[in-house]
Amino acid sequence: MKKKALNFAYGTNELPELRPWQKKWKAQADQVDDLSIVGFQGLPDLQEAIYRRFDKKGVKGEMSTKNVMVTCGGTEAIFTSLLWIKSIGGRVILQHPSWGYFSDTLDLLDIPYDLSRATTAEGLGAELSSLEKGEPVMYLLTHPSNPLSQVFSVDFLQVLSDWVQRNPSNYVLSDEIYDWYMTPEDGFCSWATFHGLSQSIIVHGYSKATGLAGYRIGYLVAEYSLYKKLFPFHYSSSYGAAVYSQHMALKAQADESDIRNLLQEAISRRWEILYDKWSDNTWLKYRQRRSGMYAYIDIESPQSIQKAFISKLKDEHAVWVNPGWNFGIVEGGFRLNLCRAEKELELGLDIILQEAEAFLSNLR
Repeated sequence: MKKKALNFAYGTNELPELRPWQKKWKAQADQVDDLSIVGFQGLPDLQEAIYRRFDKKGVKGEMSTKNVMVTCGGTEAIFTSLLWIKSIGGRVILQHPSWGYFSDTLDLLDIPYDLSRATTAEGLGAELSSLEKGEPVMYLLTHPSNPLSQVFSVDFLQVLSDWVQRNPSNYVLSDEIYDWYMTPEDGFCSWATFHGLSQSIIVHGYSKATGLAGYRIGYLVAEYSLYKKLFPFHYSSSYGAAVYSQHMALKAQADESDIRNLLQEAISRRWEILYDKWSDNTWLKYRQRRSGMYAYIDIESPQSIQKAFISKLKDEHAVWVNPGWNFGIVEGGFRLNLCRAEKELELGLDIILQEAEAFLSNLR
């Protein structure tokens, strides 16, 4: 009999703590007339809720509901933005490591790109100063980042902001879809509140925080002049997010504050499970806790050994993890999604650690 997979590879939120909230949002959405026609920009009430979210945070500069475009998930918002930068002959600066979808899509669209490995303000300044001037450039900022859940400092953001302001053909796309996990201690600062919307696009969505991935609901926020340039690509590539999904997102957005608290509490408990399980293990090293829904695990072995180990987890134990090379991390390791039931996480960690002891100990 085939084992049921313990899946920690995919970036979906399956916290059982969210189920009562999801049922509530669905029950509320069920009461709404979802046969009505909605413009491609999105449900006006949802646009208003998203606008209020950013306005409450304190966007630098002007903002209104006209800056908000509802999309079929954050992925479509990113794709729309990349189609636009391609149309003006631009290139992209892609942070490394990053979600594999980014590089795959850039290759698919034949958009030239450079990798940014900078994690400090000094390193970023050196990278940006070496760029040739002339063509449009979009810096794809993932903040907090995937796979490492890194939060970039204010000094780092300031260097990026100065770069944008130096040239009218410099742009930033800030993917902030993980920010519902942020605590005051994380030092997270939205690009919208730090720099504003000048020459900028903010991408967000509801899948990572609320577990509504199947409803395909996201959005982008951009300065209005740029918004108007993005809209034809959105209009041409999508029929717009489903009205029912938008009502689900509207209900979820109203509960953001409480969901933030739930996420932070739930993820803290799961990190404690990981700490307890990992305390005596010498074969695998977890990176210290950062913000977001992922833990990143390093394996101090050659990549061929890492691949064999991860394949063994999947083939023999039905434990799925996301290998680091899927994000361009040459030294490998793997990303572990913590947004699972506690018992499932405990069982998966036990198998991973036991297999590490049996498999990797013979290599020393």
